[in-house]
Amino acid sequence: MKKIIDVMIDSGSRPEILKETLPTIIDNLVFSGKLRWMFHEAIINKEKSEENIEWIKSLNMFDVIEVNEPVGQAISIGNILEHCKSKYLFHIEDDYIIKRNIDLDVMWDIIENANDVNQLIFHRRKTMPKVSGWEKGMYVKANHVLTTSPHWRFTPALWRLSFIKPKWIRWEGDNGHWALNKMLQEGINPVTKTHEWVANNMGTFYYGPINELAYCEHVGSGFSGRLPKKVAQQDIGLEKLHICCGSVYLDGYCNVDIQGKKRKPDEVVKNKSTLKNYYNNPLNKVPKEDRGKFVVDEKWNILSLWPVKSESVKSIIMIQSIEHFLPSEAEYIVNEVYRVLIPGGEFKFDFPNIVKTVHDYSEVDFDFMTRLIYCNHKDKYSIHKCCYNEEKFTNLLEFNNRKWSKIEFKDIIEHEYPVIGGIATKW
Repeated sequence: MKKIIDVMIDSGSRPEILKETLPTIIDNLVFSGKLRWMFHEAIINKEKSEENIEWIKSLNMFDVIEVNEPVGQAISIGNILEHCKSKYLFHIEDDYIIKRNIDLDVMWDIIENANDVNQLIFHRRKTMPKVSGWEKGMYVKANHVLTTSPHWRFTPALWRLSFIKPKWIRWEGDNGHWALNKMLQEGINPVTKTHEWVANNMGTFYYGPINELAYCEHVGSGFSGRLPKKVAQQDIGLEKLHICCGSVYLDGYCNVDIQGKKRKPDEVVKNKSTLKNYYNNPLNKVPKEDRGKFVVDEKWNILSLWPVKSESVKSIIMIQSIEHFLPSEAEYIVNEVYRVLIPGGEFKFDFPNIVKTVHDYSEVDFDFMTRLIYCNHKDKYSIHKCCYNEEKFTNLLEFNNRKWSKIEFKDIIEHEYPVIGGIATKW
């Protein structure tokens, strides 16, 4: 049987990057069988995409060239998956340099002989023992040591197509990675999603043991640009964001939530607050008939790409919110926070102090304690999905090689229950 692996290059109007990265991909993918090269181009900028396509055609090595409007990465990959004819796909984005040989004969043998390995990932940094506090595990598969990854990655990796193709959904927007992982992990409590569960149910592994050196380098900006143009080109042009604001309308900030009523240009807000008086309003000074109809400046799903230019925001505040998201979702949110902050910009946050809550209330007011830990479950947004201490939140902030000049834990606003607050200043 002839060995064939499909190779997908996922690109988006960046010829200067593509011409730097593609030669390293070609040179460092080592395979005795046939590599079937496929190229996908999302037209973010027409002239640059045309330059990419012309260059790719001139190489005379690509079996498939797919060109689309920027409709979202999950749709783009879905289009290429339809062209795949082999059992395995090596997927890589245009902004990754491969720094050392990847022996695809070895990877073929592993994934052929270990039926529970569905993705072999090649890290862009040394493989660490934990990610955002999640402990990885090492497993021997087909005589090779592999390390579990908590997610299906869109970073350079070999995919088992019989596993992933039937599960693929063409999610709109630029959040396909998170939507895919949410689906793969549906119904799984973060506490029970151990490395054993991942190994047995998802089969997502980094190649090599913990402390394996990086195989590749990410040279892009961190923004893929594969979302619809109407979102990618929007820019609110504001310097201070209040994310997941709920009913608290913070004066001087752009108040953002997925719920609420978007404020009209001339509308007077009746429940303004300040950092010193954050919970001063809260809707009890608004007429009864208006309660529950809180006003926001912008309505976003913050699990999709934020309509804000990179490095354009001076300050972001997120109060008692991050715990309402799964760990993978929190990673995406902090990544967007980091992307839009200017160097020296501040991310102000707080979240429940679980240890102190249990200490203070377990024998005094058990019902109040459980509400603080789990939230009130009055709707799908009023649920706590993760908890943090200072160490775990620091890991979240620093995940994905994000650099902060200072992370200081301190009170941001006054609460009537135990919290942990702080300020992270972007490097």
